[in-house]
Amino acid sequence: MPQGADRFYGALVFTDIEESSSMWEAYPTTFVEALDLHNRILTEACERHDGRVVSEEGDAFFLAFASTDSALMFAIEAQTELSGVDWSRYGPRDLLVRMGLHFGSAWRRGEDLLGGEVNRASRICGAGHGGQILASGDFMAECRELDRDTVVVDLGRCRLRGLASPEHLYQVTRADWERQEWPALRTLDHVPTNLPARVTSFVGREAELADLERLLTDDSTRLITLTGPGGSGKSRLAQEAAGRALDHFTDGVHWIELADLSDPASVMAAMTQALKIEPAAGRDAIDQIVEFTRERHVLLVLDNLEHVMGAAESLALLLRSAFGVRALVTSREILHLPGEHVYDIRPLSIPEPPINWETLSQYESVQLFTQRAREVRSDFGITRDNAAAVAEICTRLDGIPLALELAAAWVRMYAPDQILEQLGPQARVLTSRVRGVAERQRTLYNAIDWSYNLLEDGDRRAFRFLSVFHGGFFLDAAEAVCGPGTLINVEGLHDCSLLYSREVLGRRRFYMLGTLRDFAAEKLVASDEATAATAAHLDFYVQFAREAADPPPEHTEDRKSLAAIELHNLLHALETAIVGQRREAVAPLCEALRDEDIVDPGRAAEIRHQVLRIWKMASNYEDTEGAARLGHLAVHMHWKAWDNITAVDLADEAMELAVAAGDRELCWDVAVTAAAAAAGGRREDAIRKWLNIASPYARDAEAHSLLIMFVAGLGHHAEAADAAEELLQSLSPDETPEGQHLAYHAAAVVRMRMAHFEEAARAGEMALQIIRRHFASDREMNTAAPPVYVPAFARSGRRELAETVIEDVLSRLRDAPPALVAEKTAGIVAFCNLGEMWDTGAQVSDEFLTPFPPDALPDTPVPDAAGGVAESYARVGRPDDARAVIRLLLEADRQWDEEMGYFTGQNVKSMAEVLRATGQRALAVTVAELARRLQESQPALQLTCRELLDLMATEIPEDEYAEAVAAAEGMKPSDAVALTREALGL
Repeated sequence: MPQGADRFYGALVFTDIEESSSMWEAYPTTFVEALDLHNRILTEACERHDGRVVSEEGDAFFLAFASTDSALMFAIEAQTELSGVDWSRYGPRDLLVRMGLHFGSAWRRGEDLLGGEVNRASRICGAGHGGQILASGDFMAECRELDRDTVVVDLGRCRLRGLASPEHLYQVTRADWERQEWPALRTLDHVPTNLPARVTSFVGREAELADLERLLTDDSTRLITLTGPGGSGKSRLAQEAAGRALDHFTDGVHWIELADLSDPASVMAAMTQALKIEPAAGRDAIDQIVEFTRERHVLLVLDNLEHVMGAAESLALLLRSAFGVRALVTSREILHLPGEHVYDIRPLSIPEPPINWETLSQYESVQLFTQRAREVRSDFGITRDNAAAVAEICTRLDGIPLALELAAAWVRMYAPDQILEQLGPQARVLTSRVRGVAERQRTLYNAIDWSYNLLEDGDRRAFRFLSVFHGGFFLDAAEAVCGPGTLINVEGLHDCSLLYSREVLGRRRFYMLGTLRDFAAEKLVASDEATAATAAHLDFYVQFAREAADPPPEHTEDRKSLAAIELHNLLHALETAIVGQRREAVAPLCEALRDEDIVDPGRAAEIRHQVLRIWKMASNYEDTEGAARLGHLAVHMHWKAWDNITAVDLADEAMELAVAAGDRELCWDVAVTAAAAAAGGRREDAIRKWLNIASPYARDAEAHSLLIMFVAGLGHHAEAADAAEELLQSLSPDETPEGQHLAYHAAAVVRMRMAHFEEAARAGEMALQIIRRHFASDREMNTAAPPVYVPAFARSGRRELAETVIEDVLSRLRDAPPALVAEKTAGIVAFCNLGEMWDTGAQVSDEFLTPFPPDALPDTPVPDAAGGVAESYARVGRPDDARAVIRLLLEADRQWDEEMGYFTGQNVKSMAEVLRATGQRALAVTVAELARRLQESQPALQLTCRELLDLMATEIPEDEYAEAVAAAEGMKPSDAVALTREALGL
């Protein structure tokens, strides 16, 4: 069911003008007047009979009526009125309109109607001639008793273009009409063809069919080759496309099945048989075919040409000699003939997370699975309970039609989750028990094996070796694994549809479908080559990880981007290192996977379970340090994915390994990561535990600064401030610039959280000087830390310095990636608001944030960026903009509870600002009071809430203010969200 759609039941009517294109050519200036009159006649007749014009395109109308009687009266009246017009005034001698009438259901989406019955009504219209009314059997069955002057002629069952089953058609006229007969209908019954009859419905691929229809009817396209891996649906698509093109090829569409042939010479014999050419003694078949087709307009569909490639030269000769011939070929390999148009068939679309069971059927793979499942079990459907399993089946099978059909056939015996458990290249659920199916299509394994056995030895070896890659590969990686000269093999596999490619970072990257990779991996193991292939893969990616961790300055971003693309290969290499006891490989791979630029939070959420699985595999790993590094990686990955509870739970075992390895730096890393995860999970006892564990391992100013900021994050501001002052006093002249900066940065952060803005500003100025002296060219350092000091500068009388800092940060972001710009700018706006620099915040938002659509902002700061931007707009008197932006925050998919702490309090305060700006002052007071209570452990943020409350105390009566403050008692953030949405009409 299309998203946002409901059902319409009634009469569906299509009309169009016969030969309108030639009329436009012949009467370019006056035909528009004729068209206007035609449109008016149809529109007024439709209105008289309570119909609705669904769509109007050129001279074609699509109309809908509640009843067949109304639709029929419309058609008769409109044809009568059209026939009474003297069209010669506008040029054409006559203007004849054909009409198709059908009764059925359609999906209603907005003003549009869509679905299979709509398509059927359109095809009925297309079968008629100008002035003729055609009606389906379903339509006539719904009509009440017709009056004696209505003449109905039974035209029998007709095959219509694009429809699987014939349609029973009737012709409707009036007894007093001068014309009662028309030529034979434009149906498929009059076009010579041997296309196989449909035995199942065709699902999806509307875009591909539209492309093929355009190509097949383009006289400049002589040869189209549909390529794709085994089971991808090439034959079925070719059959459907050829059927839709039947009326374009007046001398026939001929299907030539080649799967059972082994000799290229027999292809021409099969072609003569399909064309019904009698063999002549002493004459070559190709000569007879050329002679027969030279003056004919025919389409030849050659199915499964890949294993009789020798026939390609004869096909080329035929196309050169007979201009009216078009060829549509299915092949797993490109033919490499002159004029060949290669059309690569991709698998059906597969579900993308998050999975919504109600909209899952929008994906083609799910549509096909559901259709085929209903053929064996009529009550099958997508439900809340089976949606996840169906989505995973479609994903695991790569959207390959053959695999989906084979799996769906077992729905009669198994539930989707049971089918999912049995999936694999040779799984029984991927075996067909249907009689009459070709052996190569009986199992998915056979279909892939068919292609594999057609390969040359070198290509077969490369195919096996390339199965070690996960998530694709570039050519340099392929050569490292397969050996020199691999380019030729990769190109050959690509031509045979066993690989596909796309442009990534300006280079061609190659991919293998998961089902093909499983098959190739099985062949790799059977050939005793797996050890060599996986070792070569590991060597390549260990070196790759080292270069990604320490790239030349001019290639830093390129290396990081490449490493992010190679994430799954890095993970697979790490698993190989553990299984193969490759100690030297673990550290560089773990370091690369911890890199923020390689694994962002979204990717961490995707792979954290895989990392945990690899760590658990290391229980028998001989290198304790390597196992400890894996343990830290698992903790880090779960923390990064916001799975803080699991991260804390894993930390004890990781720490035990790190202590056993005697690596103090690794102990520090594990403890600090665990403390950060505990802070994210609001587990104060765990935070204190891990900070105490980390303290002995803090060997420099950087480490001590991190601990100070953790303590401040717990709300122990005075303790953190004392520690920060002690650290500054003890700084050694030999301390690294990084350590000096972090010490002053920590002091500034702690003092600012306490609302001690003067002291924060002094520490911030020192931190800023260190950045400018030692890190002038470091964009990350210059865009991350300085904005933090802006509120302190602004509130301590250094507004000019605050403005200078912001200008410098923004100048460094102008050529940065959009996601980075959005993330950094969101922080700047929030700090501007904290410093009461509302006008600057609004200007920054206008320039850097509003050009991005919401989905272009990074996941984490989207809600908070929206809140900050809305707040700045509210304070500068732009309530409409504030309301529009706060919508992003209010509609974000997030938990509104007090456990979110800082962020929830900030966002509730932003809602209060917008409510005030839009005139909802009493509610704004209530929401601001709630924000103040949520920020009780954050003095600086609570100060901003008090300032807002003090401002509003001067804007509304005292008693109303007091009542509004009291209303916040017992209110939850989710309550504030609901009230704000209602007040703003969202």
